[in-house]
Amino acid sequence: ESYKSVDDYRTAEGVTYLTVVDNAKTAIDGAESIEDVNAVLATAKTTIDSIKTKAQYEAEEQAAAEAETAKALADAKTAAKAELDSYKSLEGLSDDQKAEVATKITEGKAAIDAATSTDAVASALTAAKAELDAITPIPAPANTGCFGSVTATVFAMFALFAFVLVLRKKKELVK
Repeated sequence: ESYKSVDDYRTAEGVTYLTVVDNAKTAIDGAESIEDVNAVLATAKTTIDSIKTKAQYEAEEQAAAEAETAKALADAKTAAKAELDSYKSLEGLSDDQKAEVATKITEGKAAIDAATSTDAVASALTAAKAELDAITPIPAPANTGCFGSVTATVFAMFALFAFVLVLRKKKELVK
């Protein structure tokens, strides 16, 4: 009875413990020699040692919870890095901007990898996206007319004016 306490066990295991103790007491009471008593006692101790204690269950449950948390964190990191990879389009970006995007993605992934919780992963992803959003495509030149630029438009108007002058001169010569 003093080897271990029933309080060390959960309910079902406590019942098993008490059964082993009661059976051992009965066997010891019926033992005919000290060797028989020692054998019963050794068998009872071995059986009791094989019964899981509360502490053993709690350690297993804690390890399982930690493993689940670690898997959730790893999954969150994988998903965040994949989202970051596909977040920013390189269309319309200069070569320098494309290099900056690559750098920001690398830095964002490093921050994601350094995160120690799923909330920290989400924060790192949000910060990396904000960095990428700050890189804007170079705007296309404004359409300033059918010739595409002010200079071209002025040149075309000058050419048209010169053509009109040539036609007038030709008309005067024909008269």
